[in-house]
Amino acid sequence: MKRMPLLLVGALALASAASLHAQSSAPPPPAPVPPPPGMDEPGVKPVAPATVAAPAQPKPAPGEARDARGAPPPTVTVRQQDNGDTVEEYRSGGRIYMVRIIPKHGVPQTFMDTRGDGKLTPDPKQGPVSPVYYTIYQWGKPAKTAEQQQQDSGGG
Repeated sequence: MKRMPLLLVGALALASAASLHAQSSAPPPPAPVPPPPGMDEPGVKPVAPATVAAPAQPKPAPGEARDARGAPPPTVTVRQQDNGDTVEEYRSGGRIYMVRIIPKHGVPQTFMDTRGDGKLTPDPKQGPVSPVYYTIYQWGKPAKTAEQQQQDSGGG
C-alpha cells in the first residue's frame, strides 16, 4: 500500500513533465497578416513576370499575312450547293484539313482531319452519336477484277 502513493506521485510528475515538453516544442504562432486594402486604396502594383526571349522568326513581307506560328493563314473556299447548303473547305499548304457543311435547314456539321491521314472525321465536340459513313468514291488504284486476280495467282 505504501507503493500506491509513490506510483501516483510518479505518474503526476511524468504527466507534468510531458505537458511542459509539449508546450516548449509547440510551433510559434503565425506572423500577423495585414488587413486587405480599403475600397479606395490603390492596392499593390503587380510585378511584371520575367519574360523569356522567343526565338527570332523571319518577318513576313509587307502585306503578307501570317498566323502566330509564322505559317500562312488557311485558304477558305465557300460554295453554295444546288439544294441551298453552304460548304466551307479549309486548306493549309494545299491540303484540306476541315470541311464545314451548313445546311439550309438544320444543324451545321464539321468534319476534321485530326490524325493527319487525310480522313475527315466528325468533330468530337458535336456529340456522342456518330452517323454511318459510306465510301462513294475513292481515288487511287482501281480494285482488281476476278480475271486479274486469277492471272496474278497463276490460274490462267
